[in-house]
Amino acid sequence: MSSSSPESFRQRWLRRLSGPLTTERVVGYLRRRFQRSIHGQAPTTASRVSAPSVGPAVAVPSNQQEYPLDYPGWIVQRMERRQQEFVTPADKPLFSILTPIYNTPRQFLTELTRSIFAQDYPFEWVITDDCSTRPETLAMLDELRKDPRVRFVRLPSNGGIMRATRAAFDAAHGRYVLPVDHDDLLYPDALRVMAAGLEKAGWPALAYSDEDKIHEDSVPCQPFFKPDWDPALFMNCCYVAHLCAIDREVGQEVGLYTDNEARGCHDWDTVTRLVRHGHLPVHIPEVLYSWRIHPGSTASFHDRAKMYTLDCQKYILQKHLETLVPPHKIEVRTNPLFRHIGMWYPARNPVEPEPLHMFVLAEDSPRQLALCLKSLLGDTPYPRLSVTVLGPLTDEHRQVVDALDSQLDGGHANVANCPHGFIEYLRETLPMLPPDTLVGILSDNLQLNANGWAWEAVGVFDVHADAVAVAPRLQHADGLVASAGEHFGFCGLSGAPDHNRHPTTDCGYHGWAFCQRTVSLVPNEFHICRRDFLLATLQTLPATASRGMWGAWLGASAARTGGRIVFSPFVQAKYVSNRQPAPQPGHNEEFDFLSRHHDLLVNDRYYSRFFELRLGQGFTLATPRDRANLINFCLSRLQGPFDFVGEIEVNPWEYTPAMIRGEPVSLQTLPTQSAKPPEQISRAA
Repeated sequence: MSSSSPESFRQRWLRRLSGPLTTERVVGYLRRRFQRSIHGQAPTTASRVSAPSVGPAVAVPSNQQEYPLDYPGWIVQRMERRQQEFVTPADKPLFSILTPIYNTPRQFLTELTRSIFAQDYPFEWVITDDCSTRPETLAMLDELRKDPRVRFVRLPSNGGIMRATRAAFDAAHGRYVLPVDHDDLLYPDALRVMAAGLEKAGWPALAYSDEDKIHEDSVPCQPFFKPDWDPALFMNCCYVAHLCAIDREVGQEVGLYTDNEARGCHDWDTVTRLVRHGHLPVHIPEVLYSWRIHPGSTASFHDRAKMYTLDCQKYILQKHLETLVPPHKIEVRTNPLFRHIGMWYPARNPVEPEPLHMFVLAEDSPRQLALCLKSLLGDTPYPRLSVTVLGPLTDEHRQVVDALDSQLDGGHANVANCPHGFIEYLRETLPMLPPDTLVGILSDNLQLNANGWAWEAVGVFDVHADAVAVAPRLQHADGLVASAGEHFGFCGLSGAPDHNRHPTTDCGYHGWAFCQRTVSLVPNEFHICRRDFLLATLQTLPATASRGMWGAWLGASAARTGGRIVFSPFVQAKYVSNRQPAPQPGHNEEFDFLSRHHDLLVNDRYYSRFFELRLGQGFTLATPRDRANLINFCLSRLQGPFDFVGEIEVNPWEYTPAMIRGEPVSLQTLPTQSAKPPEQISRAA
């Protein structure tokens, strides 16, 4: 190479990674890139996580080495830890990697080849040439077919991605097939980590991993840490796509890659087929796959990137939806909260309403109650809505309720003073409601923002049979988000990672703030539940339970019974003042909750173990130490003066939820006297 022609990044990549590729070589390469970035070399891509000005010195990995928060350095450290955490299964079932290829640029195909041949787990690579015509692609394929690990299929004519993938599927011999796009990359330990995860999960029919993205410089960025299987989020976006491992025999039974109408999003089609046959996906919470961003890829999210995929997406979602709900009730619509195409949600049509009873908590003036009730009705009141206003009521309050009663279509409005408290009143009243009634709780310090909120909630319960509650999006009086899905362990006992986002311009982490998705608990001030779920929860509450932790008790009940709490951005309300109406929980109630449900703080299935727990830093990378500091502070509430409560603490050096001291506290060991924990646990607003 002449001195007048400087070596490009791609040339350096190919030169340095020539020859056998191993996990150690890739880790070394990424570590060198990380070292350069932390010593002043700025990243070349604006969207990449910026590097810190200083970084940790490179040392021999150990179980007590801190993770860097620059993502390229973090994934290096994570791969080193995975060498110890994920051991190859003893029987080593064969994996078949499926890759359809059509005129793939040599650079992309070369990098994919190196990442696949670097795997430290047995595999076969099944390549389908979809009648490529580009000479450089054909030359590369001729080289690849000489490798004994490659199984090669060439189609006589161009049949498209669905036909090409099916041809690779038919030629595969492995127990599991793993689709990998022709322009993406695998991490060197991807197959071993996937195999270890599958073994731990009992060899399920379908598993998926986390992923990140790469630009033309092939440096990882934009990690996507996914939740466990979430059918609500899945109906909004196909978040499970990469990396998927599918049991080949099960795939054959359900007819994978046979519907050409789904050619633009065969990943979505694959998952819907398996789910309809009772095979729920299992999450392997590790980044194993890099999705390449370039102008022609779906990862770019350009409006013109693979436009034909939009029709395919709607076709697949509507087809799947019709197996869950009669088609006249639900239809797939474009999500109006996004400013680009390609995001969807199941929308409820205003037909065949279910009974809905709202309990409105009168905690403010009669004027404020009137504004709250007016927003509850909207322009077109929900047909089967009934309302009970609770609280210490004046004559003016009662006049407001009487005026509401005349506006309800098919429902009624009444009042109740509930002298024994909110929870006791629900215990007495809920059994008198019809079993199929949906029950809402609403503080009069809120005003609903949009019409159709009741239909949206009913639609969530229609689509998701295991849904027990719907959580709304709440906004502060200044308009910023107060809650867009809450999780245990965040900001103490529980909180909202999307706190203080802008409600219209900030869609949140990978768009989640604008998507229906599963969360862990509901806000105290507003939520809608199934009647039977509320009754079952009330039967398990301790005497210390109050409205101050009402949402947390409901979340714990859902977690213990397998119920789903779905956040919907289309059910919206806004505080009329910055005053928080819900009373704060007492120390004894916090102690009772943690003694029963402290494990929920340690491992929230829908908020990644790699995320920050501090307010204002939701959905950002965290070190194990940062997470452990906050979790252990909460768990210290159980280290009271009683000897029966041993120390409970999580490991500050590992992301795993395993506790290094203590066992779950048995309810039978709790004494009758109340604990006296220290100051109250901080909670998100």
